[in-house]
Amino acid sequence: MEIAIAHFQLTGSGSGPIGATSPMNFTADLTSPKPVGDVHSTGTFGPWLVSDPGESPIQGAYTFDHADLAAFKGIAGILSSTGRYQGTLRNLLVDGDSDTPDFRLTHFGNSLPLHTHFHAIVDATNGDTQLDPVAATLGRSHFTCTGQIVRVPDPNSPADHPTSKGHNIALNVNVDDGRIEDFLHLASHGPTQLLTGALTMKTALHIPPGSDPVHQRLSLKGAFNLDQARFTSTKIQDGITQLSLRGQGLPKEIKAADPSTIHSAMQGDFQMDNGVITLPSLTYSVPGADIQLQGTYAMEGGVINFAGVAKLQATVSKMVGGVLGVLLKPADRYFKKDGAGTEVPIKISGTREDPKLGIDFKRMGKKSEPLPAPSPQADNR
Repeated sequence: MEIAIAHFQLTGSGSGPIGATSPMNFTADLTSPKPVGDVHSTGTFGPWLVSDPGESPIQGAYTFDHADLAAFKGIAGILSSTGRYQGTLRNLLVDGDSDTPDFRLTHFGNSLPLHTHFHAIVDATNGDTQLDPVAATLGRSHFTCTGQIVRVPDPNSPADHPTSKGHNIALNVNVDDGRIEDFLHLASHGPTQLLTGALTMKTALHIPPGSDPVHQRLSLKGAFNLDQARFTSTKIQDGITQLSLRGQGLPKEIKAADPSTIHSAMQGDFQMDNGVITLPSLTYSVPGADIQLQGTYAMEGGVINFAGVAKLQATVSKMVGGVLGVLLKPADRYFKKDGAGTEVPIKISGTREDPKLGIDFKRMGKKSEPLPAPSPQADNR
């Protein structure tokens, strides 16, 4: 690894040889090789410990500008950072802030501003980093991360010149005040997102080393809660509105209903591998109805494949209302199930741009059975 040094000045503070018995003052201007960017730093270093250079003390402040994140395959944006550091070369405590106004995944292209405030423990002899913690804001979403970024040795490299296969990133992420549309925006091609809503989430994030783009190596596993959830598709949101009002036994109010007044909540476990989100047990609640779903959502192409059941408070006759509702009263007992006034199988399919929500007539009237498990995804952990 080559570092281009534009300016470097050392000033001794003692009477002996520079760095042998006392700290050195330094000023440095250089170009970081990865990511490429301009670094300016001032501080003190030493005394140099010949017996164990990694234990040599160092402290100072830095600025890092015009850093191009495209050096890391799969992400992009221009980062700037300021901070302070102190400790030893092997155990360096770094506190700082970074801003990337155009952070993006290169495969998708949509960008959002990313700001971080971080405390890190860095081994400057090899680059291994412990993050504890990073407080980040992506768009309108706030989250924290703890974990590590460490080199993975290449077992095929020669013993006298060891090399690395890349870095292994393992983080615990806590989204305490997020927006689901921010994360979906970052991982999609177009401006339209499947959902909006207030998000809280805890997940384990893993990115192993490799040559594939980040979005293909990234894996997640955790649980989430989504409040005030709304589908951006008018077709789906209107269907949810109808389901809610019929579930409350208010079919006459459907025509005048405002879909934005239908408050909803969503929660469940999830995992993501190879760009596919799998939700084995998703609960979606609206007034008058509880919807239980499981299935998959593909970030690439936005393909949706969910099946489940809608449990409504009202009976079939009250859902329909009017004269037809009176005629359907004898059928109420066939649709009552597990305390619900009506239980109907539903499915959501299609794509992010053209989703379809409807009753799964193939399962209508059949005995309740566990839904088939979603197709398993490879676990890269």
